[in-house]
Amino acid sequence: MDVSAGGPQFADKHEVLVQREGIEAGSVMAFVISLLILLSALVWASTLWFQASVDEVRREVAAAAIYPELQRVNIAAQQQTGQYVSLGDGRYQIPVERAIDLLADEYGSTDGRLQTP
Repeated sequence: MDVSAGGPQFADKHEVLVQREGIEAGSVMAFVISLLILLSALVWASTLWFQASVDEVRREVAAAAIYPELQRVNIAAQQQTGQYVSLGDGRYQIPVERAIDLLADEYGSTDGRLQTP
């Protein structure tokens, strides 16, 4: 076939002139890599979101939980630190709040800090 515009000439006159349209491998690879990065970011973000919601549920369950042994320890500690008790030999155990008040009065604290005399 003879192309009058100065194009290529082919031996077979029945061959149709078709220009192949090729997609560059670089652009396909860039698209695939971009897609993989996007999917990885989505998986990472969804994992963080899921872990945050699991942590929130765990905190709620822990806050609502009843620990009988801890309650017994807290009651015993309150009894030991919240009462006046004679220890013998002229010594007394006083509640912690009262001891703080006495120390604050003794050292002249007005703002919550102890001042040495």
